Amino acid sequence: MAVFGILLEKGRVLLQTDTHSGLLFPPGGRLDGSQDPASGLRRLFRGATGLTPEIGPLVLVDDAYRSQDGAGIHLALFYYAVSRPRQQIGGFIDFENPDRPQWVRLAELGRSHLLFGFDAIQQAAGLPE
Repeated sequence: MAVFGILLEKGRVLLQTDTHSGLLFPPGGRLDGSQDPASGLRRLFRGATGLTPEIGPLVLVDDAYRSQDGAGIHLALFYYAVSRPRQQIGGFIDFENPDRPQWVRLAELGRSHLLFGFDAIQQAAGLPE
């Protein structure tokens, strides 16, 4: 199972860049076997952005098939709407890492820009797919 957070603000979405493909994806990742989705998403999102989000509603559940070590792996992908906490201490991580989070305007975002998560972003934003 993998969880991802869709953070939308002012017509923009916060995304990361995959270092191998250069494509964008929402902050998150695979969960440890015993971790619940909400706490796992908080941990993964904080690690990527420096922000511990408030977890909103489940936006979309999707399937992904990945190849790892020559074997196919099936993953269930859970996308949640997230928001900044009401009492935020500090800001986003500002680091030179190429996969750092960045704001992307929804109006400029196309399916071809994303590694995965386009439908979830559209769903969270209330836009037609």
